[in-house]
Amino acid sequence: MILYEVFADGCHTPLTAEQIADLFRAGRLKGADWCRNRASVSWRTIDEVFPTLTHGANTWSTSRAPDNVSALPLAVGTAALIVAVLGFALLQSYRSDTSDYIEKAQPTLIRRSSAKAPELPRIDSNQFGNAAFAMEQAQQAVIARERAQREQALLAEQMRVEMINQEREQAKRAGREETIPLNQFVTISNVGGLPVKVKIVDNDVTSFDAWVNGRHLQNVQKQKGISHSGADETLIYQNSGGSLYYVWEISGKIDSCLLRIRDY
Repeated sequence: MILYEVFADGCHTPLTAEQIADLFRAGRLKGADWCRNRASVSWRTIDEVFPTLTHGANTWSTSRAPDNVSALPLAVGTAALIVAVLGFALLQSYRSDTSDYIEKAQPTLIRRSSAKAPELPRIDSNQFGNAAFAMEQAQQAVIARERAQREQALLAEQMRVEMINQEREQAKRAGREETIPLNQFVTISNVGGLPVKVKIVDNDVTSFDAWVNGRHLQNVQKQKGISHSGADETLIYQNSGGSLYYVWEISGKIDSCLLRIRDY
């Protein structure tokens, strides 16, 4: 199965071609969004990878020549063919001229004449120059292709790092959650890089008591805002690397409460 990576907001990759088609038809993806085969280092737009999809065809193909195929074999093969053709032409010309020379000179040779032998045919140096020019062009094509591949690989790496940084920022904003039992001491292993020992006693719908690393917080008022907006969080601990909050939200477990950790 061929998988593709898509660089678009809210899109989780890798995806199959069919999944990309469904998202495109649903308006979640655009033709200008970046896309690539996972086996390739080259990024292209969805328009370029799936042209029949973006132009409204009923059926479409995801087949495409690999982006990283080098032009070296084609260029060298072309130059070799040119050299072979020129060499064959020169050989035929030499054979023809030599046969004519032997045929004309045979009577003289038999008579051991001292007459001057005809000159050998001259080889046109332009033919060798053309072959050298073709070889140089082939080498330049290979160099240009390799440069383009390096630039594409660099761009792909920059985009990958940017996506990782965005995901990290989103994770920081969302925070991570811990569900702990009420009325028991529990150690949260990592709050800003430090462990925190905490116990929550739920007083009523408006307040709670908290013990955090031995410190007793009494009748702490619950913040009752919109879920996941930050207005539903009550701060109970903070250090240089992160914060710990009591969350006014159903934890999903009986006699338990929800805590949220945000790292800086």
